[in-house]
Amino acid sequence: MRLFIRTVIFLVIVAIGVLLSGYGVLAGSQQTGGRPGIAM
Repeated sequence: MRLFIRTVIFLVIVAIGVLLSGYGVLAGSQQTGGRPGIAM
């Protein structure tokens, strides 16, 4: 059960990271004039 909770927490952290990185790419592409992925 503890392993299940740890897996859920890991998935939530990964999902938040993906959302933040995706939002950063969108904001960066708007600022740089449509060139996503420069910050990465």
